[in-house]
Amino acid sequence: MRVQGARRKAVALLALAVLAALAWMTMGPGRVRMLVFVLLGGFALRILLTARSGYDEEGQCESMDHGGVRAGLRGKAGG
Repeated sequence: MRVQGARRKAVALLALAVLAALAWMTMGPGRVRMLVFVLLGGFALRILLTARSGYDEEGQCESMDHGGVRAGLRGKAGG
């Protein structure tokens, strides 16, 4: 089973929501639970931000051409 596109992002966010609910129910109030929520929120933010950038299925960015940058780095390393 391979999940693609927007559905993949929704599944990831749903999994984070389930983890947050489990943390809420099983952990007592305090710094550790707040730290867990901050970490899960950071992961959710990262998912939302990468959902707006143009990455294809192989993880290559569609909106920018990085070939020139890589070629320039190879030229400096070899020269």
